[in-house]
Amino acid sequence: MINNLKLKIEDKCGFEIKQLSNCESLSMLIFMETGNDISYNTLRRLFGLVKKTNPSKSTLNILSQYLGYKNYETFCSKYPKKMNWDLNQ
Repeated sequence: MINNLKLKIEDKCGFEIKQLSNCESLSMLIFMETGNDISYNTLRRLFGLVKKTNPSKSTLNILSQYLGYKNYETFCSKYPKKMNWDLNQ
């Protein structure tokens, strides 16, 4: 489901997250839209630009809010499991 979230984020912001400057730009976009701050380093880890770690619930909630959902749980509930499987193929 996190892969689906990342794809939706790239769709919304209009660019792929491939380098540090993309993470800095996305961090600013998220702050402007939600009023919540996510460090560009957190985004670098999430998108695999540096050593990955599991994102916190707070990070997932903020990213979901950026996409227009109340929280990550709401985001997940909008996508049936079969559709999630199809997106990962």
